Amino acid sequence: MYLGDAEVFRTSTAEPTTNGIVWTYIKEVSQYNALWKERQKLIFDLGNLISDVYTGSFNATLTAVFSQRGTTIRTADVILPISARKSASNASSALIVPSDNVEIAYRFPSNTARAIVSISACGQSTEEFWWSNVFSPDTESFVNTVGELYGYSPFREIQLYIDGLLAGVVWPFPIIFTGGVSPGFWRPIVGIDAFDLRQPEIDISPFLPILTDGREHSFEIKIVGLKIQANGTARLSDSVGSYWVVTGNIFLYLEDDAPYSTTNHSEEPTIIAPTPQFTITRLLTKDETGINDTLSYSVVAERTLSITSTQFTWHQSLKYSNSGLLN
Repeated sequence: MYLGDAEVFRTSTAEPTTNGIVWTYIKEVSQYNALWKERQKLIFDLGNLISDVYTGSFNATLTAVFSQRGTTIRTADVILPISARKSASNASSALIVPSDNVEIAYRFPSNTARAIVSISACGQSTEEFWWSNVFSPDTESFVNTVGELYGYSPFREIQLYIDGLLAGVVWPFPIIFTGGVSPGFWRPIVGIDAFDLRQPEIDISPFLPILTDGREHSFEIKIVGLKIQANGTARLSDSVGSYWVVTGNIFLYLEDDAPYSTTNHSEEPTIIAPTPQFTITRLLTKDETGINDTLSYSVVAERTLSITSTQFTWHQSLKYSNSGLLN
């Protein structure tokens, strides 16, 4: 769901049954008060497949509840979308990675006191089950039996860049939609987050000294996996398979006495971003006839990232492990 060009809610559907499906979800969207206070074009895009097998159409009702009771919760004063900005054409503003260039430029108000970026991203097609993908050299291990496998490893990293500088990362949570893996698992309860996909946040406040200089600055989102090097070790890849659906929002909090309104705007933050560490295993076994029989693989990943300016520090310490077996 979009308010103008800004995505505010990403969801999915219940698993179909022969008797039809009915479901309700309640979403808290007060963090988008800056958008609700103005006239908006609301776009609700719920994809559906109609075929000889799946013949049902959706009857969707959206209800907005507004409370006039006072609250002390501070919400952003300005929200800037990182999206395809297609609301003028009555279309959703999702960007498709890796085919689209997910980069946009904005000029921040000089009195910005805090800035947060949220990212919505989920894999589809060859990337829907990215957490079970194999390393790219192994994608043809069973090409004569089950066909080509999907590659780039069972690890993904979503990266945010500001003016070409790494500003933060997201290691996505595996989402299993209701038709995934085994559809019967998701009746009547869907998988974790399937009705409300996460929007992880990155605090970009350490960049405010340069972002409030009155000039436009670029914001770019990239998604990468792992690539096996000649020596058998792994490093971050330059891309991933097709495809990811991506948007972002920049939340700006304004104050009259913002610390960077009169500061030295040439102060770049100090970025400490060691190369992430990956430990991987790959084992392909053959049967007595020499045909590939089993493939086992695993990855353990660790990364730290620290970005500091005079007033703010953003620190991340991430660990991830995953393993798979095909036989």
